[in-house]
Amino acid sequence: MDFTRAELKEQAKEQMQGKLGGLILVYVVFIAVTGLAGGVGAFIPFGSLVVSIVLSPVLSMGWIKTCLNVTYGDEPKVDTLFDAFKNNLGNTIGTVLLVGLFTFLWSLLFIIPGIIMGLSYSQALYILAENPEMSPMECIRASKEMMQGRKMDLFILQLSFILWGLLCIVTFGIASLYVAPYMQLTITNFYHRIKEGGDGTDLYKGTAGSVINKVEDVASEFDDALNSFSDKVEDVADNIANKIDDAIH
Repeated sequence: MDFTRAELKEQAKEQMQGKLGGLILVYVVFIAVTGLAGGVGAFIPFGSLVVSIVLSPVLSMGWIKTCLNVTYGDEPKVDTLFDAFKNNLGNTIGTVLLVGLFTFLWSLLFIIPGIIMGLSYSQALYILAENPEMSPMECIRASKEMMQGRKMDLFILQLSFILWGLLCIVTFGIASLYVAPYMQLTITNFYHRIKEGGDGTDLYKGTAGSVINKVEDVASEFDDALNSFSDKVEDVADNIANKIDDAIH
């Protein structure tokens, strides 16, 4: 199943119809709770650490689940933001922390490996949201497999929102009330398409598209080598996590 950026965005606009008010409300609560907790945490010993390790992963998962629910036709609900507190808190925190850690470590090798691996891990929370029984490492590995040959697709899709991002800046964030749900739903639709096996071969067309495809061909060789080394690093991390888990239990 082929798909284009325009199709993903048009689908997102259709999904927002009749639900934009609810999405804006959830997004405002998301931003307000994050900002308030961050401000309060700055004045409490280890408060900022708790916000970063516990609250931020929970809210990030909640925002993703909200948009996933909307793509399935459900209404956006504020309490979805806090679902991870009631269900799967450990895996949510573990997945976010490991994705952040691995991406940071790859970034130390130069910016480009960090960007590539960040794209590789980008679907981990979506996978966990729909498969709560999976461990953080299983979600990360599944994301890497799902994103094989599709990282450039997602990168260009994200880049296509750059003018929307500038609009958010010049309107002092007011435009983000529309842009944030629109962009998140578009990327959620991307997740659905690649999950279903869409190859995205028509995601970019024309002269610019042919250049992008050539760049992607060259990048794929580097990506294969990076993934091979990444697998070894993650095997070590997985073994350490298993030993810690065994020691706890």
